[in-house]
Formats: sequence, structure tokens, C-alpha cells
Amino acid sequence: MKKIIVLLIVLIVGVVCFGQEKQQTDSYRPRFKMYQTENLYNLLKLDTRTGQVWQVQYKMRDVVGFIVPIYNDYNYSGIIREDEGFDGRFELYPTKNVYTFILLDTYSGETYQVQWNTDPERRFITRL
Repeated sequence: MKKIIVLLIVLIVGVVCFGQEKQQTDSYRPRFKMYQTENLYNLLKLDTRTGQVWQVQYKMRDVVGFIVPIYNDYNYSGIIREDEGFDGRFELYPTKNVYTFILLDTYSGETYQVQWNTDPERRFITRL
């Protein structure tokens, strides 16, 4: 009888622990994400909480690496203030244009055009 009780306790504890672990894993949303571009040396880094986007060009042979923010019409730290956001609020979607991505606010539905470029004058984020 003691063996059955111990076995049931072990099974119940195992199920409860597995269920909690699974729930925590499913709800994880990263604060930052990296998105590939069609360009070999450039990626876009997104703050999924504020909507801020950086162009990341990594160094390879004689190509100089850098990380620069892509400024927008609203503020330089992102589309929204950090205290208004939550991890996973913003997502980037590539378009057929190599230099253009669409930034979606998954909470409000607002949509923005993100234009990256090696020329600083051609980098911007604007509301659609």
C-alpha cells in the first residue's frame, strides 16, 4: 500500500512539474529578435517591446561592421515608450523589396514601413 501511495505522489508531482514547465516555455517572448535581409552582410535587430529597429552590418574581410538605429517620425527610442509595451508586441515582415520591411504592432494593429539602407539618408520608419 505504501508503494502505491509513493508511486501516485511521484506521478502527480511529475505531471504538475511538467505542466508548469511547458506553460512557462510556451509563454516566453524574447525582448529582441534578429531578422535576415536579402543582403549578405546586413540584419535588422528589433526591440519587440518598443518597436525600435537597428541595422546590423557585420564585419567580413574589408567590409566595416556597424550597428545603427533606424530613426522614425515618432521618437528615437521606438514607436512607443518602454513602459507601454510588452515583449513580443512588435514583429517585422519582409517584403519583395530588399530594403523594405513592414513593422506590425500586434496589439494595436498599427503598421509601419521600415526602410534600411547603407546610406543614412535612406533609413527611416514611417506609419502607413
